Amino acid sequence: MSKKICFLILVTILSFSNLKAQKSSVYDVARNGSLFEIKELVNNDADIINKTSKEGYSALTLACYYSNNDVATYLIQNVKDVNSKSGYGTSLMAATVKKTSI
Repeated sequence: MSKKICFLILVTILSFSNLKAQKSSVYDVARNGSLFEIKELVNNDADIINKTSKEGYSALTLACYYSNNDVATYLIQNVKDVNSKSGYGTSLMAATVKKTSI
């Protein structure tokens, strides 16, 4: 009986952790997520890395700005346009230089 209870507790914990992972947006992952997380998001929606946030930023711009190098490298190799600008006209290079200058 105690094995069943332990199993149910484990399944419950894993279910909640999986829900948290599903709630991570591409922009959250770009800021501080892992390469595994971004690949999982792309597996579910291949075009998700080409969209911009409601603030007008791409996942690639955010990954570079927050120095998430593994995710940024993956995005550089997989986005449609590495030269795209944010909704505010900010280029990828400007976001990268601004962050590294601080």
